Amino acid sequence: MRYLLVLLVLSWNTVTTSKEIMLLNSAGSKSVYFRFNSFHYSNADHAKEMKNEYERLKQLMDENPQLEVELHGYQNNQERNKLADKRALKVKQDLIRIGINSNRLGTIAEPPLIITDSMDEIEKWKTQRVDFLPKH
Repeated sequence: MRYLLVLLVLSWNTVTTSKEIMLLNSAGSKSVYFRFNSFHYSNADHAKEMKNEYERLKQLMDENPQLEVELHGYQNNQERNKLADKRALKVKQDLIRIGINSNRLGTIAEPPLIITDSMDEIEKWKTQRVDFLPKH
């Protein structure tokens, strides 16, 4: 398999409660990765695995009605415009489809990340993702 799932890297501001951080941490949320210059999942196996992750997130949100999530979309400087937004919206649509209320999901398109010659393929691939963070 040519894809990699990494544990969510958490960066919070002071408004986020420690309970929300612990909830998402304990769920083992993962980043969602995409093919270069696309808002489609990296491959069919990854899409299937992410469906399981989405179900875990839904269960967590069902058990914690105060929890709201922001979906941070990323792209790199070599990809076409607006992919970060399209990636975040794709994940949001998938989460709504499994029953998560859209009012509990926000999307943010992050500025393009710069790819350098010194980056390996995995580091470059990590610029093509959506992260789950508690909404603040």
